[in-house]
Amino acid sequence: MKRYIYIALILGVTQLNAQVKDSLSYNSHDVESSLFFNLLSRDLSGIPANYSFYHINNYTASSLYFVFEDGLYKQGGEPETIKQFGIKTNGLYKNKKGLTFFGSFAVEKSFYNNLKWNLSYELPVKGLMPDPHYFLVSKGAKWNNQNYGLDGGVLVPLTKRWEWMIKVDYSLFNKYRTDYDPRPKVTFNSLGFTSGVSYQFADRHFVKIGGEMGYSHIDNEVNFSNNNHNIPGNYDIYVRWMSGYGSLTNTVSSSTMRRNKWTSWYVGHAYKAVGWTLLTDFTYRKDKNITYVRGAVKDYKDRSNYFARYTPETISATVLGIVDLARESFLKFKLSGSAMSANNMWYSKGGKTYVAKCDEINLNIGYLKPLSLNASLDAGVFLTYWDLNQRDALSTTYSRYSNMEIGGHVMRSFELGKNMLVSPIVKSRFRLNTDAEFAQGNTDYLNNIGANDFAGYTLRGFYDEVVYPDYELFSNNELDISIGTLLRFKTSARVNTQFNFDLGFKKPFGSLQYFQEEHPVRYYGMMGLTLYY
Repeated sequence: MKRYIYIALILGVTQLNAQVKDSLSYNSHDVESSLFFNLLSRDLSGIPANYSFYHINNYTASSLYFVFEDGLYKQGGEPETIKQFGIKTNGLYKNKKGLTFFGSFAVEKSFYNNLKWNLSYELPVKGLMPDPHYFLVSKGAKWNNQNYGLDGGVLVPLTKRWEWMIKVDYSLFNKYRTDYDPRPKVTFNSLGFTSGVSYQFADRHFVKIGGEMGYSHIDNEVNFSNNNHNIPGNYDIYVRWMSGYGSLTNTVSSSTMRRNKWTSWYVGHAYKAVGWTLLTDFTYRKDKNITYVRGAVKDYKDRSNYFARYTPETISATVLGIVDLARESFLKFKLSGSAMSANNMWYSKGGKTYVAKCDEINLNIGYLKPLSLNASLDAGVFLTYWDLNQRDALSTTYSRYSNMEIGGHVMRSFELGKNMLVSPIVKSRFRLNTDAEFAQGNTDYLNNIGANDFAGYTLRGFYDEVVYPDYELFSNNELDISIGTLLRFKTSARVNTQFNFDLGFKKPFGSLQYFQEEHPVRYYGMMGLTLYY
């Protein structure tokens, strides 16, 4: 791993362009001088071929950051406290021959406190696990995690009309539970390759097409300092296996192997005119995530070794428009939508046991206006609607909720001398629940558990601390608001420095029944130091 870090540091320092500026000032198309172009760069990076259709100034950014979250207003499978420390370098460089290089490198250390019901490799999102199969126990503990990410690519003009793109993406993380049995060790490796071409078929029109192939390997091992502790009677630490949304079974083994292969295709169109650009993209992705019964598998194609197969599919579409207004003002809008559906095949049960669906549509609008040589107004609003449902046939549990989210940000830059700018920023988001439905067919069993039914105790705890609170969380309204500031100053003739911090909280409207507090709150914050050169 050290050689990857060494190579990435060399790329981050030497590959990308260093820009020379006499003083701090507003600079159009510059990622470092506005949130507008910073977010636009992320929008374009979704399909890197789009870097060719709208100009963003060359940059290299190296950052140190600290992020924390704390509070009881959270999902049941999330830690109570999260602390993250990291370093990241990313950048974009286009040379005189038309070659465009892009890439990033990141190392992150994270610490969890009181993570329960999850001994696996990902945290839940909107009440869904990225994969419904994982080890679980009800006893919370601290975790120590490390993450590495390295990606990069290049756009190569082949002729005046043809351009080729290739990108490589590698990630690795290790997660360890550091106190209290059981003590899982999770190792995740992922490698993906993306390639595509763009073709100019008319004066202002371009078409692009490409695809991605990737592979992930997950090794999830569980140990005990005293193996005699791992007995059903100790049901708060006895390791079990979750397979869906309320279906629980004994462990597959003390160590499982997971393999995920995915393929993705995209096709799009770009229109470039004087003063504005319109990018349209369609993407399809399919994953096949297989869990194996035994850790030592000789033949991965032998289905007798399969425990389960989880297959999510996602279709998405994006329209991104950028308008260059008068006096170096800019307007952008992004309309995107996605539809995800997933099925789980549990082989020992002989059929499909769990299904999940999530539909989402987003509208984002951003605006940037220079107010003077060194000051600017940066604002944005967004509107999101999403509908999610999941059903488990074995546990006869079903949930569905629909939510509308609206929010935005306002950032105003002020000059504090020739070489210093301060930019206060306010962000807010309000989530309005528009519909919710929950059904459960195993309530009689959970209310009448036998004295020695330790699996029943575990399952009842899972419903009380995960299923019910998660449904309640996303079927209620929520307010999320934060304030912060960016402070930019010139360090040298070649380097600009940016310090930023952000503090916020989110809370529900009204009282909650399944949380430790009736009015829980979750606080979060971030501090970062970035060098642009």
